[in-house]
Amino acid sequence: RVSGAVDAIVLEYQIERGSHTQIDVTGASLSRRASDAIRSAWTHSVFDRFLEDEATRLARIDLVRAGFLEAQVRASMDRPRPDEKRLAVSVHPGARRTERGLGFQGNRFFSSRDLEARAEADGIELEAWLNPAALRQWLMDLYRSSGLLAARVRIDAVQFPTPASARLPVTIEEGPR
Repeated sequence: RVSGAVDAIVLEYQIERGSHTQIDVTGASLSRRASDAIRSAWTHSVFDRFLEDEATRLARIDLVRAGFLEAQVRASMDRPRPDEKRLAVSVHPGARRTERGLGFQGNRFFSSRDLEARAEADGIELEAWLNPAALRQWLMDLYRSSGLLAARVRIDAVQFPTPASARLPVTIEEGPR
């Protein structure tokens, strides 16, 4: 509501209390960091579907950090009561792997150690376990920016050499420089 003279405007706001919100995580515990990130995402989310997708992504990141590379996560919104909104995050963690690594082959221009260090520094190592296509694109960009324009990258299915370890095979065909 606006009132007052032309040179002075007084604005009055009436804020209505929204629904009570609740986050329920079942199947496994998430770190405080992930829980806080999901809570923060909720405060910035415009649509429930966006929040469901973001909560799923944040939970998966947390689980990969903890070694649960095969974790399955599903987030969904519901209304248990008319004045309540609940984000239910269902987690099936799968086996925990204490060792994980990117297994580079075919690379000569960059050593495997250099590629691993760069991937870690750029945050793509963690992302690779969630979205291997992101690692592929990152490698393609790296090789092309280094003058290897014909480089090709293939990422195969995750391998589990031991019950506690995982390896993501990455084959690089560098091509001519």
